[in-house]
Amino acid sequence: VVGFFLGARPVEISVVPKSAESSTVGYVNFATLNWFNALPTAMAPLLALPIAGWLVGQVSLEWSLTGLLWIWIVSSIMAQSWPSVTDFAVGTSNRIGLVFWAIVVFLLIKMH
Repeated sequence: VVGFFLGARPVEISVVPKSAESSTVGYVNFATLNWFNALPTAMAPLLALPIAGWLVGQVSLEWSLTGLLWIWIVSSIMAQSWPSVTDFAVGTSNRIGLVFWAIVVFLLIKMH
């Protein structure tokens, strides 16, 4: 979704693991990654962390079957929200983009 809105043009999406031994759950390939959209597109999995935090606040995490199910759902979301090694390589591949997004984040923090 992030890549689509930033013009990276997703061209291939898979949510099926390549093999049982693979730690990669799925992937998205993009046609037009550039200095502007590579970093936010690659780091997009981190956006799942606020969702997991919101879910924690919605339910009572207790030691019941329902509570354990919620704990499993939240922990699964959190475990998959860390960008992969490939995501980090793609996101940090352009120095201009790194500097641009570092300045944007700095200014946003400074404003608040």
